[in-house]
Amino acid sequence: MDNSTNVTNVTSGMTGATGATGGAANKDAQAHNSVAAFKVEKATLQLEITAAKAKYRDVEVNDTLAHQKLRVVEESVRKAKNAKELEVVRMQFKAVREIFENDEEEDATGGATGEEGDEDETGATGNGNNTALLKELETQKALVSSLKEKHKEAQDEWATAKDIMARDLAKKEQALKAQKMNGGNKATGATGAVDISDEEVEEAIEGTSMLLHHVIPSSNNTAAKNFPTGATGIDANKTVNKTVNKTQLKPNCTLSPMDKNAECKVFSVHGKSCDKDLSYTDAQAVCEEKGAHVCSQAELLEAFKSGYESTACGWTSTETSMGHLVEMILKEDRPDIEGKKGFNVCALEKNLENTYGVHCCGV
Repeated sequence: MDNSTNVTNVTSGMTGATGATGGAANKDAQAHNSVAAFKVEKATLQLEITAAKAKYRDVEVNDTLAHQKLRVVEESVRKAKNAKELEVVRMQFKAVREIFENDEEEDATGGATGEEGDEDETGATGNGNNTALLKELETQKALVSSLKEKHKEAQDEWATAKDIMARDLAKKEQALKAQKMNGGNKATGATGAVDISDEEVEEAIEGTSMLLHHVIPSSNNTAAKNFPTGATGIDANKTVNKTVNKTQLKPNCTLSPMDKNAECKVFSVHGKSCDKDLSYTDAQAVCEEKGAHVCSQAELLEAFKSGYESTACGWTSTETSMGHLVEMILKEDRPDIEGKKGFNVCALEKNLENTYGVHCCGV
């Protein structure tokens, strides 16, 4: 297959990824906005309850449990975890507040028939309470305004992040188109199509991520070079995989010896009859024949920490949104097979009929 076809396949994977990345960013922004809105509503209700406690602190009503009910409502709003729970607490608070307000109306009616001196004294006390409540409400309004401002700043940050992601993807697409026009000899790989979580971004920034190396496809038949990097499960790349599979079925194919570490209880099989001739079902069968199972990424990470390595581009049981993780593990850089120290991603495979080696754990 010629180089232009390879680049076309990669470009298709990148283009499909643009929509997926944008959709994921929009969902993240919506979730963030929902959480922020809930926090603002919760803080507002807490302030209203605090004001009510201060207002009715010295008020005695017919319901002797009224003050206790108000404290229960205050605790409930503190424990509320979503908008539905918050709405239930709001209704409870409204009912408790009505207990105090109804009794206050009755007291006001009775006080109207009292002595003039008593009215003057009550009015003076009420005016003092009203002044304190007005100050409390002003403080509450300032706090709510501050929370809304922080919410707006967070929304602006998300919008900026989405713009940056869109620009980066556009630049990658332009680079791939330019490479196609110039007839470059190597495809950059569709690594930009891989879904990346916030945690993985943080690990990459801190330098702690072990999934930073991607195998670049090459024309020779070494263990690391026969596989397209990135989302091989995408339809546009099926032709590439079929070409590789036909090469594997040639009579003069080679079979590399099995890599094994009994101490780590892990071994890697390059193939059954030839290197890279195992579909995912075949890979499971090979592991089960030896009393093992297909390794997960977590199990391989523990084996790597114990010194295990294998040049086999092997199936794992770890499945991402782009497909099953197929990878090679090296303890040091291997320029001869274009491998880097750590975990080298051979493919993210959705087509389980495509063939690779396999990493087995348990024996």
